[in-house]
Amino acid sequence: MQINGNTRLIDMTLEELFQAIDERIAEREKSAKKAMPEVVYGLTGIMQVYQCSKSTAARILRSGRIDAAVSRVSARKIVINVAKALSLCPNL
Repeated sequence: MQINGNTRLIDMTLEELFQAIDERIAEREKSAKKAMPEVVYGLTGIMQVYQCSKSTAARILRSGRIDAAVSRVSARKIVINVAKALSLCPNL
């Protein structure tokens, strides 16, 4: 059976449904990886990576969970490696 956007759920087997869901998740992950830059800067960068507010980004930075991904350029400037930060805390 050809599965497309017009296929009714009632016409699909459970295996076909799982396959369609897995394909959709894989597509989204691939497009999300393309869209992210290699490094981001400051709290604004953390806000972009985790799609959160400024206060939550500050809390993440203070928690120490992503310290391995953070490089301090000076006392007030930081650079965050996006891939490493997402691997350290993927579910934030």
